Amino acid sequence: MKRLLVFITALSISGGAFAAEIGAARIGHPTAGDSSPGVRAGEDAQARRTRSNAVMRAQGVPINATLPVIESEREVVLPSREDVTMRAVATTLVALKGEGLEQAQIERLIRRYALTKWLSPEEARFLKNPAPTEKQRAVSIWRYEAANTLFWALGLVDHLGPPRDQCDAAAIARILDEHDRAELLAKVHLRSTAEILDQADLIYSYRWALVDARINALPPPAGLSDDVAMERHQALNWLIYHAEQPWDEITLDT
Repeated sequence: MKRLLVFITALSISGGAFAAEIGAARIGHPTAGDSSPGVRAGEDAQARRTRSNAVMRAQGVPINATLPVIESEREVVLPSREDVTMRAVATTLVALKGEGLEQAQIERLIRRYALTKWLSPEEARFLKNPAPTEKQRAVSIWRYEAANTLFWALGLVDHLGPPRDQCDAAAIARILDEHDRAELLAKVHLRSTAEILDQADLIYSYRWALVDARINALPPPAGLSDDVAMERHQALNWLIYHAEQPWDEITLDT
């Protein structure tokens, strides 16, 4: 499925190996829900999985009754509001570069948000590249979905629905257009650990269903998009595992 492009020429952005191949499997954490003998997951994690399964059943998405649960609230320390904000800005800028935003505007936005130290090594290389390949551009445009998730975590996106439809990429781009660094930091607030874990458990469960369908040569269940789901999964896993894994190395359990 090709990502619909945002018409960046309509934006008034003023002066003042970053992604795995689409569809690649990234394997990682056996989580706190590891069902090893003698290990009992936190009650909040078990309750969260029950809610995730109920949501998926209602949508006609297969569930895996033996899928380990993710971390409980007591095991997670979220990144700071500043860390999440700058990660969201960096991720959006990668998507804008993928769409063809001029290099001078990319560099202006990096200065505007004092972003250099917040870029991952792969992001920095991509954003400096004057002529990325079409393949690199195509992959980077999907970063809007990760940015949408991070801006949800910051309270600027109201709701995350099933990973089916693409997000409003133009609305995400406008966030960078309409603020500077100080203004954006003053506007955002980080959602609770419980809210973030609810979405992290749900996307983990969705991605199991999507990977299982792919392995068995079946269509994606309930019209879900693995491209959307994978980007959302990376963003949510970074929020949980940021202290253990940098952005470029986040793993996606399935």
